[in-house]
Amino acid sequence: MHIVVIGGGVIGLTTAYYLRRSGAEVTLIEQNGQPAQGTSYANAGSMTASRAGPWASPKTLVKTLKGYFDPDSAFRLRLQPDIRQVRWLLGFLRAAYSEHSSAKRAAMVTLARESIDERRMLDKELGLDYGGVYPGLLSIYEKTEDFDAAARDVEYLGNLGIDVSLLSPADCEALEPTVAWRNIGIVGATLAPDDETADCYRFCRELDAVNASLGIVRRYGERVTHLDAQKLGQCVVRSDGGDVSADAVVIAAGVQSVELARSQGIRLPIYPVKGYSLSVPLEHAQRPRHTLSHERRKVFVSPDAAGLRAAGVADIVGYSTALDSERIGLIRRTIGDLFPRATLSAGVGQWSGLRPMTCDGPPVICGVPGTGLWLNTGHGSLGWTLSLGAAKLTSELVMTGRYAPDNPYFGLGFR
Repeated sequence: MHIVVIGGGVIGLTTAYYLRRSGAEVTLIEQNGQPAQGTSYANAGSMTASRAGPWASPKTLVKTLKGYFDPDSAFRLRLQPDIRQVRWLLGFLRAAYSEHSSAKRAAMVTLARESIDERRMLDKELGLDYGGVYPGLLSIYEKTEDFDAAARDVEYLGNLGIDVSLLSPADCEALEPTVAWRNIGIVGATLAPDDETADCYRFCRELDAVNASLGIVRRYGERVTHLDAQKLGQCVVRSDGGDVSADAVVIAAGVQSVELARSQGIRLPIYPVKGYSLSVPLEHAQRPRHTLSHERRKVFVSPDAAGLRAAGVADIVGYSTALDSERIGLIRRTIGDLFPRATLSAGVGQWSGLRPMTCDGPPVICGVPGTGLWLNTGHGSLGWTLSLGAAKLTSELVMTGRYAPDNPYFGLGFR
């Protein structure tokens, strides 16, 4: 069986790997000249089962509307003359009050835990070296009502198998003495010790080398110009580099998945949610041991091999990847508040990317009945967290000829 995977980020690379491991012949096509040049390139690197779940909620709606007036808001909405944005926002509104929200969260948490376990096994099996894995997520709260809400959530997460504990400000100072706690007034924090952070881009480069050694044909720098996957066993993918015939096609192309699916008559409930990151130098002794999440600003600050990477915020502003100085400034201030010794020169490590976010939370991991088309896309800010679990599930569906996943929330029926 020959399968084409469209997309060379962490979702496409892991999907190609699992398909090849299952016995398929695989061709991967990616429009960029190298792997992981989109959302996988400079994201926060967090693998956070404790944070898996839909964003859509009444609370998020309020915060998004406040973003029109508050430059430090974690969420920013700018209406575009784009019917796709309108449809997505209406779907987000419906999902915020959906009776399925809790079940969708449980599905995402389960997939996240499976994915992280799978990555740990893969590290041992393949001996991947991507700069080390940093354990633990420390989420800090400035407002009592937000901390109280997090405290109420601890029991729920425990029932899903996620270990989260509550910390006082004094606990935080003892746990992370390198943080300038006096610069920020916190009322408490939560610690998820089993969440992890690692360099997604370096992981992708390592896995790409493994894929090459397994005989996966990797066609980088080729844009798909035509797709016909209407019939299993008779699929054709046309790119700048020529045609490829295949038995099946998997779309795993981030925000580009929307147009590719639409060419096959499928409307995906996906819209880009823009995020930003800064990578800055900091001496090893001054780095934190855990990733910190500034909950009010929705900025993650993570240790890495060279210093710190801070990433986050959520802008629903269209498809532009242009840097926004205000949003970069927010991330810069967050680093400066927490780690005043970090080097924050003007041009250091700035990046922005478009997260492919479904309106209701769970990614789309399913096939289209009666065709040769499968989908693995829409993971939003949880791409690295969900990647290996989603890829393994996609491979199982394709190789067994099944279109519907066992968990219906990863299909298209509950959107």
